[in-house]
Amino acid sequence: MRKGRVRLRKGPSRGTVRGTTAALLCALLTTFALVPLAPAAAEPASPVLTGVQLTSDPILTVGETASADFSLSEGAQTVRFLYTDESTVNTQSLWWDGDSESGPITATATTIVDGDFFAGEHTLQRIEITFPGGSVHYDRSGEITQTGDGEPVDPDSWFPDFTELDFAVDGTGQALRVNEMLSEPSIIGVPRSGFTLGVDLGRWSEPGPFELSWHTIRLAHWDLGRMCRVRVTWTRPGFFPVDFTTDPVGPVTSGEQIPMLGQMSVGSILRPDFDLGSVIAPEGVEVAAAFRWTGSAPIDRPSGPWYRIMPADLVPSEWGGPMWVAASLDVMVGETLLEGPSTRRNHGSTTWWLKSDSHFSSGFDDDGTPDFMTRDSSGQLRMYPTSGDGSWHDPRAIGWGWTGFSAILKAGDFNGDLHNDIIARNDAGELFLYPGDGTGGWLPPAQIGWGWNIFDILVAPGDFSGDGKNDIIGRTADGLLTMYPGDGKGSFYPPEVIGAGWGTMDTVFSPGDFDGNGYADILSRDRSGLLHFYGGNGGAGWTTTAVIGQGWENMSRVGSAGDFNGDGHPDVWAINSAGQLLAYYGDGACGWKGSAVVGWGWGGFTAVF
Repeated sequence: MRKGRVRLRKGPSRGTVRGTTAALLCALLTTFALVPLAPAAAEPASPVLTGVQLTSDPILTVGETASADFSLSEGAQTVRFLYTDESTVNTQSLWWDGDSESGPITATATTIVDGDFFAGEHTLQRIEITFPGGSVHYDRSGEITQTGDGEPVDPDSWFPDFTELDFAVDGTGQALRVNEMLSEPSIIGVPRSGFTLGVDLGRWSEPGPFELSWHTIRLAHWDLGRMCRVRVTWTRPGFFPVDFTTDPVGPVTSGEQIPMLGQMSVGSILRPDFDLGSVIAPEGVEVAAAFRWTGSAPIDRPSGPWYRIMPADLVPSEWGGPMWVAASLDVMVGETLLEGPSTRRNHGSTTWWLKSDSHFSSGFDDDGTPDFMTRDSSGQLRMYPTSGDGSWHDPRAIGWGWTGFSAILKAGDFNGDLHNDIIARNDAGELFLYPGDGTGGWLPPAQIGWGWNIFDILVAPGDFSGDGKNDIIGRTADGLLTMYPGDGKGSFYPPEVIGAGWGTMDTVFSPGDFDGNGYADILSRDRSGLLHFYGGNGGAGWTTTAVIGQGWENMSRVGSAGDFNGDGHPDVWAINSAGQLLAYYGDGACGWKGSAVVGWGWGGFTAVF
């Protein structure tokens, strides 16, 4: 037979070959059956405690011996009693290392109380038993853990009372030091959903690092009604531990969306309605707000507490939704940055949007602040620019020959060129558009209507119909209120009657959004001096009406130029019989925040708007 080959001799039948093969297999099986199998190695027995007792005095001095007797079910190599002092991090141990191979055994673990021991309580944390097969640990928590190959320890086996094994070292030992708290830790931030809370660690005689149950936490709607606390801990060898829980703050209130103040149209200034006084901070620590402005248009926007809507913002969102601008609010408490939610301008229930046409309150010179216009008896038109904070810039003449007009209105951007315009009606009832150039000057005028002398009052409310274009409202002598929707190109869509019974009013005007719901509203004064509010619904209709003032019959003129004091809410102005100009500051919720005299000598004008 050659190596690697098998030859079969010619002659035997298949049955013979099969029989030979079967016999060979039986012989092989018999051979293997004769080899004995090695027995499995038995797991070594795990030593467990059967008894333990502190045999030294419970209070020791330096130089004395701490000792504990113990009994084990099996032999062991070492037994260690691990203690911590009141620092919770300094450790000391009682040892036995008799290395007994068989058991049961009874022995004593000891150590000498030397100069490394600190005075005070010493608490047993763990008993560690080692043996050739592994280890068994008894923890103060009540758990038994083991490693290695030993037999499993019965979890219901006897367990020592650790409290009976604690001892103390009297004043002869080293003294633990105290990390003195110079000022208490506290929670910082705003306890409102959508905001992030942080922790001011206070001041200590020893530096950190400190361990916190949380460092910053972003509050959500499921936190509403909860009180917030934080636990501050600190350990260091040689010191008593720090374990301090802050005073609670809360309960957490709703506030994930911060309202946006201002008209949502080009040229207007937007401000998030957020009070820094609501921020919890330690006394003397500076609090500031940081704003990041975003929008549907992918453009760079400056940071800051306010933002002036630009023509470049007029880009729909990527998913075809409306144009929008929002601000993400972060709060700075000292050097700690706490993230906050985003502002939204809510139109309806879910849509946040910008109107393409500039509102009249953004000013005739496109600076985003309201301007007052006056006409004197000579026909001179003057502009009184405001600073946006309740004060004035120098006035200047912007036109002459305006004596022939019976009504003059600030119409906002009426022709779609993103600059605010003036609409005027002459005594013949002809209506003219005087386009502004954005600097307080003019572009060529155009006649846009005839027969407007049927109205005894004209109002420029901004966008009253909700289509993003500025409109004009007229009242007839019989009290009908008619809206002429602007088409955004300097003309009108067909008019519609939107009210009746307005004949009792001697003044009708619009401050813009006076109740904070995002839609233009109408105010009117009746002949008894009551001031009425009529809430617009954003669709050429009404929401509610209310009397919001009385005694206004003493005012010769009443109107609105927008937000005069810069708080984000439109205001109302009035001129009294002495010629004083008074500002009545709106609170954004159909009410008032006070008033002030802001000008003198306004009684001689033939028109103020």
